[in-house]
Amino acid sequence: MAERIIVSLLIAGATALQAGCSSTGCSYTEEILPPPKALTEARIVVFSRTYLAKGASDYSCLPNFGKITREIVGPATIDNITVGENYFTRTGRTVEALATGTEFRVTGIAKLKKHGFAAIDSGKGPFYFLILKDKDGLEYQISTVETGINASDRFLTYVPDSEKPGERTQPRYLGPRNFDDSENFSFVAP
Repeated sequence: MAERIIVSLLIAGATALQAGCSSTGCSYTEEILPPPKALTEARIVVFSRTYLAKGASDYSCLPNFGKITREIVGPATIDNITVGENYFTRTGRTVEALATGTEFRVTGIAKLKKHGFAAIDSGKGPFYFLILKDKDGLEYQISTVETGINASDRFLTYVPDSEKPGERTQPRYLGPRNFDDSENFSFVAP
């Protein structure tokens, strides 16, 4: 009898948790953070094959971050047999190449957390995204993890404003190791 009560309480608790998350219609919550100075005083530049997924995403239910419909995606994700381009196109998004040399400015950091049963597949987070703007003021987002786990997968460079145009320096490739994805976000310049 005690076992049935415990099981019933667990089921009721899980149901209440799931209902609380789905009452808003979104499995995520967001917090928009100011970017560190080292990111605001630099340009992020596409240097190799990169893609742009356009359209509504899983995050569209969020009040601020959900409005950003342009997601920068690396070649490792697009070429992946399991995920690949179909992951984006079957949800109604379009995928196109993003031109080499495209420059962005970081305008914010999105800190997302996942709730309820939806967190089973990837955990509750936090998950961090750079919020970027191009020269035309269009907003983009990219997950800090998506910046290229392996050195050969990198496709973005970090160019500090202190670097003079035409000055020859070693490229500073941006990657996940530049970001601390713990509870308190931080950035270490490459």
